Parts: sequence; C-alpha cells; structure tokens
Amino acid sequence: MKATAGGMLGGLVGNLGPLVVFYAFDWTLGLKPAIVACAVFSIGEVAWRFWRKEPLTFLFKLTASTTIGLGLLDIWLASPRFFSWEATITNAAFGGWFFWLMVKGPGPLTEQLLALQPQLKETWGPTGEARLNGMMRVLLAMTVVFHAITAVAYAFIAWRYTVEDAVGIRVIFGNVSLIPFLLAVFFWVQPLHRLASRRGWLPEAERLPLRPEQG
Repeated sequence: MKATAGGMLGGLVGNLGPLVVFYAFDWTLGLKPAIVACAVFSIGEVAWRFWRKEPLTFLFKLTASTTIGLGLLDIWLASPRFFSWEATITNAAFGGWFFWLMVKGPGPLTEQLLALQPQLKETWGPTGEARLNGMMRVLLAMTVVFHAITAVAYAFIAWRYTVEDAVGIRVIFGNVSLIPFLLAVFFWVQPLHRLASRRGWLPEAERLPLRPEQG
C-alpha cells in the first residue's frame, strides 16, 4: 500500500511545478526567492506550453495563480512595517488556500492525478476514484495543519525576536519543519484515511469499505 502513496505523491509532484519550485527555494534560499522563482517558473511554463500548443492543466492553473498572487502579496509586505510578519501571513494564505480546496472538494485534483497515474484507480477497483478523493482530502487536511503550525511558529518568532535574529531563525525553522511534514505525508496519508473513514469524517463515497469488526 505504500506504493499507492508513493505513486500519488509522484503524480502530484510531476504536475505541481510552481508549488514544488516554491518549497525547493523556500527550503534553500528563503521565502522571498521562493515566491520570485515561482512567478518566473509559472510564466516560463505558460510560454512553453503555449509554444507547444499544449493545454494548461487544472493543477497548474491553480498553483500558478496562487503563487503569483502570493508574489504580489509579498511585494506589498516588503515594507518594514510588515517584514517581520511576512512569513506568518504568507503561510496563513497558503493554509487558507488549501483549506478552501479541501472543503470545496478535491475532485479536479483527483481527475488530474488519475490522468497521470491511471494505475492508481486499478488498485482499488471501480470505487478507486472516490477513495482517491478521500485520500486527497486527507492530504489537503495535513497540508492545512502544516501551514497553520508554521504560521503560528513564525508569528511567535516575529513577536519574540528582533528582525535580524528572526530572519536566521526562520530560515532554520523552514528547512527543519519541511522534513517531518514530508515524512508524515508519505507514511500517514493512508492510516489517516482509514481513521477518517472509521470516524465518518469523510463523505460516504470517499470512505474505505470497513470490515464488520470495524463498523
């Protein structure tokens, strides 16, 4: 079953270019270079697909519009008044975006994932797409929690430390926090999906079928 989680993550990473670029740059160079890199990557990807006459996927449109929007927000937050709270506001914005997507329903994300990884649907048979919706909703929930935690942590850092100290601490925290999140996603998506199914936290169609002793 770990292969299913790995395939799901692989399919998403392959089609979430702007978001992958954001996390890669945020992890190594910091928040501002990450947002600038996202905007540059998104513009380049649009131009490349337009030249090749390839359609833009739903996931790309969603991630590109979000990261470019956050780039504009970052420019607005560049003033000294907001600099200390820049990381807090940006992470809260990402969390809000993922929360909206989780509540609205991950159907379009699942459809794009299945187009990239059709074998995932075969893993669970005819109800595979509905169950993948459930796993995707759990993944989005985990991402919301991650950004909520980082937003609170960045707020504490901004409140507790000077701007000079906060910059260095934020870089270290951003690098360290991403590792347990990625490990949690890889190992816990399916267990949490089973838990959410048992508790009835997911729409009925998105739950795993429970054995009699699990009812």
